[in-house]
Amino acid sequence: MLYAAIDVLPGSGAADVDFALAETRKAPGVVHVITYSGVDCGHAGIARAELAVVARGYWLARHALARLMEKFGGPAALSAVSAAERLACPSRITRGTAHFVEGRLRLWVATSDMEGTRALAARLASIPEEYVDLRVVGEAEGAAPADILTAALVLARKLQPAPVQVIVAPVVTVPLPAAPRVQEAKPEQALAA
Repeated sequence: MLYAAIDVLPGSGAADVDFALAETRKAPGVVHVITYSGVDCGHAGIARAELAVVARGYWLARHALARLMEKFGGPAALSAVSAAERLACPSRITRGTAHFVEGRLRLWVATSDMEGTRALAARLASIPEEYVDLRVVGEAEGAAPADILTAALVLARKLQPAPVQVIVAPVVTVPLPAAPRVQEAKPEQALAA
């Protein structure tokens, strides 16, 4: 199993994209860095360019992606997609796994709309619906979101025969408590003790 962390590829105004991608490919545990056409969120029929860092573990993929995005100036550098556009194409699940085997697609996602999700996956993968083996994992309202399915399908097809799990999780920062200050003893206090 391979794991992928995904984000939107920064526009041409970002730092040297090719150099940054090449450096990320050398990071420990990283197997591939792949760019692909993401989901068309209804903005003039243009699919956004997306980026996936694929590694042998999700933490490795996410850490390498975070370092790469820092080179591009962090989340604020993502001028291609505004906050409003991100909300227009939301993810209701956090993961999806795809595996192509002998022309069939095995797919593990959270969904409450099996028929809609199977139809969407078949359309995105350009295969008949009966070739999609859908396994429901977790709970979600409605069909699995197209952004997760698109990433999982593109990566699984490029990296077959390995299954690929795409995980989208919010970045959570936890402030660490300040360390208590230790007062140094003055030399005369140390002698008195």
